[in-house]
Amino acid sequence: MNSGATPPIGPDSNAASHPDDATWPGWVGGVSIAFGALTALGVCCGTAGTFAGPFMASKMAGIEMPPAPGAVIGYMLVDALLGIVLAALLVMGGLNTLRRRASGPRTLRKYAILRLALTLPILIGGLWLLRPQAEWAAGMVRATNEWKESQNPPMPVTDAEREQETVQAPGAFQYASIGIGVVIGIAWPLVVLAVLRRPDSMKAIEHWDA
Repeated sequence: MNSGATPPIGPDSNAASHPDDATWPGWVGGVSIAFGALTALGVCCGTAGTFAGPFMASKMAGIEMPPAPGAVIGYMLVDALLGIVLAALLVMGGLNTLRRRASGPRTLRKYAILRLALTLPILIGGLWLLRPQAEWAAGMVRATNEWKESQNPPMPVTDAEREQETVQAPGAFQYASIGIGVVIGIAWPLVVLAVLRRPDSMKAIEHWDA
């Protein structure tokens, strides 16, 4: 005959005996690693793509493309550096969160705070860069049109291509793209902070390195 108290059964008992038995480390860690990898890939492809097109046109077709404006080069370098830092924080934080190590959430919290702090500079930088990018794009179209006309026999240049030689003012699409990019960029940091601030998450983290 069992005269002792009956131990609690059901899901609540498991949570009580294992306060760190939660599902959020799995999906937070996994999504963070995925976003980190995509961020690093985007930085590499974006930086290479920006400069590869004019370079290939110059080397292969012989078109004398205008050099990239200093503002574009500077912005791309800073953006690439910050992107690599953020990607590293995401991957390291995600891996240690999957392993249920307290350093994981701490790293993800640093990532989230840094990414949110960069929101306004990224927005201002993106808007400021629209004019230099438009001037560079117009210069490349002008160089291409001049190359076409210099061929023997000359290649036709359409009126639409002529119009693109003029620097175009930023349109609604460019502004909307920047705004959407800002919103997408802050979504995951906000989710991370919201999850890590929950009492059950904080309690679980305390037991990871205990």
